[in-house]
Amino acid sequence: MAPEHPVDSESVRWHAHLAVRLEADPAKWQVPGGMARSLARLALHRAWFTDMSRARFTDDHRALLSGFDVIFSPGVGRFPVLCKEERDAARLGVHGRQHPGVGALDDIPEDHALKPFFYSMVEALGITCYEATRSCFAGQKLYKEGAALIAAQCKSGLLRTPNTIQQFKNVQPPPGQTSPILHYFSTLLEYGKLNALESVELLQPVVQQGRRELVEKWLKEDKLECTEELGDIVKPLDGKFALSIYLRASVHAKVIQSFVEQGQIDQIVAYAKKVGYQADYSQLLQGMVASNPEGATNFAKALLEGKDGVPLIDINKVVKVFMDQNRLQETTSILLDALKANRPDQSALQTQLLAMNLQQAPKVAEAILQMNMFTHYDRSYIGQLCEKAGLMQYALEHYSDAADLKRVMLHAHQMTPEFLINHFSKMAPELALECLYDLMRHNRQNLNMAVQVAIKYHEQIGAVKIVEMFDSFGSNEGVFYFVGAILSASTDSEVHFSYIKAASRCGNMQEVERVCRESTSYDPVQVKDFLKEAKLPDPRPLIYVCDLHDFVEELTDYLYKNSLMKYIEVYVVKVNPLKCPFVVGALIDLDCSEDFIKSLLQNVRAACPCEPLVKEVEKRNRLKVILPWLEARVAEGNQEPSLHNAMAMILIDTN
Repeated sequence: MAPEHPVDSESVRWHAHLAVRLEADPAKWQVPGGMARSLARLALHRAWFTDMSRARFTDDHRALLSGFDVIFSPGVGRFPVLCKEERDAARLGVHGRQHPGVGALDDIPEDHALKPFFYSMVEALGITCYEATRSCFAGQKLYKEGAALIAAQCKSGLLRTPNTIQQFKNVQPPPGQTSPILHYFSTLLEYGKLNALESVELLQPVVQQGRRELVEKWLKEDKLECTEELGDIVKPLDGKFALSIYLRASVHAKVIQSFVEQGQIDQIVAYAKKVGYQADYSQLLQGMVASNPEGATNFAKALLEGKDGVPLIDINKVVKVFMDQNRLQETTSILLDALKANRPDQSALQTQLLAMNLQQAPKVAEAILQMNMFTHYDRSYIGQLCEKAGLMQYALEHYSDAADLKRVMLHAHQMTPEFLINHFSKMAPELALECLYDLMRHNRQNLNMAVQVAIKYHEQIGAVKIVEMFDSFGSNEGVFYFVGAILSASTDSEVHFSYIKAASRCGNMQEVERVCRESTSYDPVQVKDFLKEAKLPDPRPLIYVCDLHDFVEELTDYLYKNSLMKYIEVYVVKVNPLKCPFVVGALIDLDCSEDFIKSLLQNVRAACPCEPLVKEVEKRNRLKVILPWLEARVAEGNQEPSLHNAMAMILIDTN
């Protein structure tokens, strides 16, 4: 039966003639005699089998064929085959496993002029093997096994071609017998390792049958030549086997892809570093983000850590890959890790990190700002975003322009007092005062905040200016709380006067009384006039001011005219009895009733000094008014000369 790829018969016949010449004089051609004879037989066998005209064979040709064994088959007759042992050192045939042949062709030097010719002879042998497997007579098994053995033991590998594989695949085995192609591969595996094509051809049906154990066995025994194609075939059966094949074949892209698919993210960077491979990490990350965000995040961090401190991917590409899929949380984690060195050249990325979170996750942005990790970002831009996100404290921290500061300051209720108070320390005194005005103008609920700021920075801003600020808004409470906190450390009369006014207007009479009684820094005339004008329901503050600063007559006049007679008695009885003579004198000038004066003196009793009292009454010619008081003192045994002189004058006037 003719082969599917017949060799030109004339070419074979020419080779046969040349082979005869080689065999006749091998020394001339520098070829071992056995080798020449074997090649000659190959050519003649090929010529015979391709049904060349036997008549054209010469006697020399037939002589070469005389050493062949002959197989008889009905309808075919005598047929020469390559199955006889050739005992010379250069034989090409293989006649049994116990007699491994020697491929003498491999021993011929590469530069030998006739080596191409010898190879063409071996190719003829390959076709002959194919034709042997195609035969259907009784000796078929011999041909099949012989062909497989010849191919397996040919050191040059010339017979292990796609054509040979196809020839074995095309043979249909009789029922119950092993497929020729499987026998072929089995024979090859026994004698060594399959080449790339053979590995692919063998594993395709094995994978289809799910024979995982066979693949594992052959990989462990290193019987397969690993290629990308082989890995692709095995991958549906077992991804780990495919990874092993890709690794052996150095198919870097497929290795990394397999690591990704199997979740061995930590292996990717290590492998890339080891083999020096620059993969398309952007594409890898893009595929990972959707299916395994956490793994993609760790992978990205490893890539950015890089080799010897050099990143394996541009961080901007990483950010783009993640943000294209709206993975803000993962992007934030990656950037926080990558930017922790806080380098000036990372300012744009710092800005981007903060901006993304301020726009989409303000709470996260706030947490990042609290960590105070970054200092090189665009502070003005981030300040604007903080303001839009309602993070007023951070907006205030990032602004430096007065207009921006004053605008954000209006949201003081959204800031902690501690923060706002501390922030005023960064302002110039003039700006701080302006901000206090704005705070009070915008919302009176900012009073407490303004007071605390004023208390802490009054030395820089000026206490009087702060008082004026509170006064401009009619905030007596502001003045009261502010000045009350600094009063003990101040000697400014205006400050003290402001406190007295504020306390009186707030109705805190105890504080008004206390300051009027204890302070030595206020202007007494100024305070006296204010208290008189204020007409407080409780005149004790005025009493203390007038008593301390000798405004007794004026005090008496005020109390009398305002019908505060009780407080006249309080003053001379409880506050300062020594001033009673002057009070009595003033009352006489005011035409006060003698009964009230007598009652007043009766209550003061001996606490009132006699001599000043007599003097004040005498110069007004009203000694009789104090007669009851004088008699009471005499009865008490008072021996003061002024007392008895006054009694004598009254008696003289009476008589």
